[in-house]
Amino acid sequence: MHFYGLSLNYEGIQRVFRFSLPYVKSQWKDEDLEEEVNMYGEMWKKGTVLSVLMKHQAHHCGQLTILMRLEGHKVQGVYGPSKEEWQLMNMPSPE
Repeated sequence: MHFYGLSLNYEGIQRVFRFSLPYVKSQWKDEDLEEEVNMYGEMWKKGTVLSVLMKHQAHHCGQLTILMRLEGHKVQGVYGPSKEEWQLMNMPSPE
């Protein structure tokens, strides 16, 4: 699957993050997170916007995990080992 010429697989997503990281580090400063921007007709601090976007991304990772399991695909760990990866290590997955 492709999106704007990028492969939407694990390696493709990693490439995007590796490419983006130097830009973000050079353009974002801690004090910028206190600046307010218009978000949905309200004024939000950039730090709040970033936090909401990160939580939204985690939400979609969870959705994809469920869809992948329903279709019988292997799920790779994102924030630590997946249930399947715990099983491969012969360890119980945390509940």
